[in-house]
Amino acid sequence: MFGGKNPTTAIVYLSRGIELEPGDNAAKCNLAHCFLFNYKNEKSVKLYKEFFNQKSDNPSSLKNMIKQDADFFWKNGFGNALIKMATKELNI
Repeated sequence: MFGGKNPTTAIVYLSRGIELEPGDNAAKCNLAHCFLFNYKNEKSVKLYKEFFNQKSDNPSSLKNMIKQDADFFWKNGFGNALIKMATKELNI
């Protein structure tokens, strides 16, 4: 659904999934990605920050997960300017 190709549709489904399962961190992370690739930068950065600030035994692993996703998107040519903006804003 997402894969960088249809973030608008993915936003609808991921948002509904989070309503049904608020603790689904993978859905939250993917929703933030979709917002980013749908040029909703403020929403994406806000959701990434919420993701980072959740309770975790290893908070740095959450940032590392987003960093790895950003590296993947960068290497595969998904909105490099958007990735650069988000990583700068998030300090990752």
